[in-house]
Amino acid sequence: MKVVQWIIKWTFILLLLLSILGGGLWFLFHGVQELFHKNLIEVPNFKGLSLVEVIENRPKGLQIEIFEKKKSLLTPKGHIVEQTPEAGDRVKEGRQILVTVSLGSDSISVPNLVGKSARKSNLILRNLGLTLGPKSYLGSSEETANLVLSQSPKAGDLVEKGATVSFLVSGNFSQEKRVPVLLGSSLNDALTLLESMDLKVKEITKKNQPGYGPDEVLEQYPPAGNLLVKGEKIKLLVNNPQQNNENKQRKTRQVEIKLPPGLKMQAVKIELMDASGSAIVHEEMHKPQSSFPLEVDLQGSGYLNLFVDKVFYKKIILGEENGVDHRTNGN
Repeated sequence: MKVVQWIIKWTFILLLLLSILGGGLWFLFHGVQELFHKNLIEVPNFKGLSLVEVIENRPKGLQIEIFEKKKSLLTPKGHIVEQTPEAGDRVKEGRQILVTVSLGSDSISVPNLVGKSARKSNLILRNLGLTLGPKSYLGSSEETANLVLSQSPKAGDLVEKGATVSFLVSGNFSQEKRVPVLLGSSLNDALTLLESMDLKVKEITKKNQPGYGPDEVLEQYPPAGNLLVKGEKIKLLVNNPQQNNENKQRKTRQVEIKLPPGLKMQAVKIELMDASGSAIVHEEMHKPQSSFPLEVDLQGSGYLNLFVDKVFYKKIILGEENGVDHRTNGN
């Protein structure tokens, strides 16, 4: 009986001692933790906030430092993209918070083109700096032909400048025709081909383009391969060399050629482009950063292409002013 009482007595004493020891350890642990963490600051979430807002409202004891600046499609210019340490971390007073600041982007919000004509949609995209992608067609009645039925990317999406936007366009397939290749053809041949395909020309614009034949097609719209629906017509730009007697006269023009700086002799080649075509008028070695006069025979207006060490350097425009008429000099 005495043994049992002794065991109970010392068991109680042991449990009491363990309780006292555990309580002491608990208070010791929390006291040490409080001692070491009393000056720690919790880092706020700065992402998405403007840099000015972050600096003005940062917790006392934190320093803000810009780590880098970079473009961001989603974060506005001047706002925080990333931060180190992350939000919620606890740091010592005086700690620097490194932030990445957005430079913005060249992003463009895609316009809503559904229901608009394909041609108007193309003009809208070009004005915004976007590119028209492949067009797919879905058969429809004549009244609803050539309207945008759907688009990709969808309206409101943010894309980079120059991005491609594709259409699904309604079309009257029974009357669709594919635009032929007209570039390089004479105007007469182009008109004959279009007439044979029952395609109409809306506008013919002419300009003088040295190096091309008379009435040669320089540009066409829509480009070759596009499908035209009823009502659409083709625009052409053709070469129109100046034909009057004054422009047919050959003139001599003297030009001062100035070369770029360098460390060694430079291989200089000069190409003349005028109404008669192209020709190499000078090809010699010259000292860097030197200059020399060059006399060229010019028909109409034109320009010089200057190459240095086989690399294009610059274009020199030649007018007819100050030219010398060969015929007045007896040549």
